[in-house]
Amino acid sequence: MQIETMVETRTVFVSGPLIHNLNTYNNNMRFDLCERVNSVAQGMVTTLGVTKYLETPAGEDAVIVQVLKKQGAVPFVRTNIPQSLLSYSCSNPVFGNTVNPLDPERTSGGSSGGEAALIKAGGSVLGLGSDGLGSVRIPAHFCGICALKPTGLRISDRGLLKGTPGIQGVIAAPGLLARDVDSLALGLKALLVPDMFQLDPRVAPIPFQQEVGLITIQINL
Repeated sequence: MQIETMVETRTVFVSGPLIHNLNTYNNNMRFDLCERVNSVAQGMVTTLGVTKYLETPAGEDAVIVQVLKKQGAVPFVRTNIPQSLLSYSCSNPVFGNTVNPLDPERTSGGSSGGEAALIKAGGSVLGLGSDGLGSVRIPAHFCGICALKPTGLRISDRGLLKGTPGIQGVIAAPGLLARDVDSLALGLKALLVPDMFQLDPRVAPIPFQQEVGLITIQINL
């Protein structure tokens, strides 16, 4: 596997209700963040792949990070994105290029290409990105994993940097990436809890509906 981007990482061993619901390494739930989700871990900065943000560490975690951390999950790595998000590839002048773990001659997709590559390579079980025009769905397709783009404001976007502030025509939403649909469902269930509804009152307080859930559809091409 050739992934040309090196990012700051940390690993912490914890336990919690979310951890015991996921098949993870050493029973420790660790999740990755795309380079637009704020996290205060070790003074990390959120750059969007733009050099002017290199000296601006986040003041607090994004709401979705706060919610998962309260359940015992640990953000341990940042993953690459194209500069300002708007691309189907995954390269920027800050961290360089991320390639497809299945074929280094091809792209991992964008904008959440770093997450898709990491998860496909076995480096993480759950990734947090965002999606307006395919930014988690396209990399998932390119790398052969699963992704979910929720309805706008179904999940809080507070603490996510915007590549195009003020845009009105398309409502991007935080999205999830994982190796399988069951992990996506567990990640979504972990986010749709009272903590998130209290931290961001714009989000409708509707919990995860187990009877609806997520289904797997096989498409033969």
